[in-house]
Amino acid sequence: MKKIRNTIFIILFLSIVLSACAYFHDGKISQDILPWNQSGTILLTENFSNAKSNWEEVNNVYELKLYSPQGYFVSVNPPDGRTVSTSGKVFSDAKFSVDIQKITGSNDTSFGLICRYLDKQNYYAFSISSDGYAGIIKVENGKSSMISGDQYIHSDLIKSEDSVNSLIAACVGDTLSLNVNGTDLITVKDESFTIGELGLFLETSSDGGASALFNKFLVVKP
Repeated sequence: MKKIRNTIFIILFLSIVLSACAYFHDGKISQDILPWNQSGTILLTENFSNAKSNWEEVNNVYELKLYSPQGYFVSVNPPDGRTVSTSGKVFSDAKFSVDIQKITGSNDTSFGLICRYLDKQNYYAFSISSDGYAGIIKVENGKSSMISGDQYIHSDLIKSEDSVNSLIAACVGDTLSLNVNGTDLITVKDESFTIGELGLFLETSSDGGASALFNKFLVVKP
C-alpha cells in the first residue's frame, strides 16, 4: 500500500511540474497566467518612447533597429532578409496589436506580428505586404511554411504604399487569427507552439532594402 501511495504521489508531482513548465520559457513566466490578470487586462503597452524598454537596438550593415519619436524604426538591407524583434516578455495566450507604416522598399515588402517566439528558428508570424497580401506563417526548426493556405491571400482591407495598417493578432490555445484594419481576415489552427515571446518582424523582397515604423503595440489577455 505504501508503495502504491508513493507511486501516486510521484505521478501527481510530475504532472504538476510538467503543467508548470508549460507556462515558462527561458526562465520567464507567461504573463497571461498570473492570477491577478483577468480577461481584458492590458498586459503590455508600448509606444516606443522609452529606450530603456526591452526592444532590440541594432545598427550594422545588415539591419537597423532604433527608437524614434514616430515609433520603433526597423530597416533591413539584404534581399529576402527577415529581422525579428521581441518584447522580452513571455505569453501563452494573448491578443495583441500594432500600427505599421512602410517607409521604404518594394510593394511586396512584408511586415507584421510575431507570437510564441522561442528562438529565431521557431515561432508564428502574422504577415501582410503593402501590395495587399496576407498570411499566417509557421517557422519551425528554421523552415517557413504557410499554415493559412497554399499561398498568401489578397485583400482590399490592406492599405497600399506608405499607408498605416492596423493589425490585431490572437494566439489562443491552438487558434491563431489575424484582423486587418478592423476586420477579421484569417483564422487557422496549429498546435506546434504553446508559449513564447511576442514581437514584430520586417522582411524584404528579392530587391532588398526596406524599412517600416511600428507603433501603438498593445497586448491584452483574451
